[in-house]
Amino acid sequence: MDDTVSLNYCAGYFDGEGTITLMTQTNKYGKTLYLRIALTTGDRESLSVFSRLFGGPVTVESPRPFSKRPIFAWRKNGPKAQEVLKRLAPLLIAKKSKAEAALTLDFKRKGRAGISNVEDLRRQVVRRMAGY
Repeated sequence: MDDTVSLNYCAGYFDGEGTITLMTQTNKYGKTLYLRIALTTGDRESLSVFSRLFGGPVTVESPRPFSKRPIFAWRKNGPKAQEVLKRLAPLLIAKKSKAEAALTLDFKRKGRAGISNVEDLRRQVVRRMAGY
């Protein structure tokens, strides 16, 4: 599969099955926002295309209590998640507005994007992600 086909495949797959999450992490320095994109599935081969195109491992998660099948996951956090979204966003439909909102975060300023109150920033970006 060439890279153009792979990128289109990844955009379609991510649009349907992927997640874009804005999380708050608290540590000894205070609260910081970070972005996470992720995919989980029972099919390792689907995620291997993401791993090949964008880097990062496909990990094995614990099976769900009701299933014996392993669950595979691929994730990217922070600026690396933004790099992936920059490439996928033009091809997304359902998650396009969320991806564009996530791309507004400035991780060079510790996730604050010029706003001193992390919770205010989180609310602003979440509103943009939700489309209102």
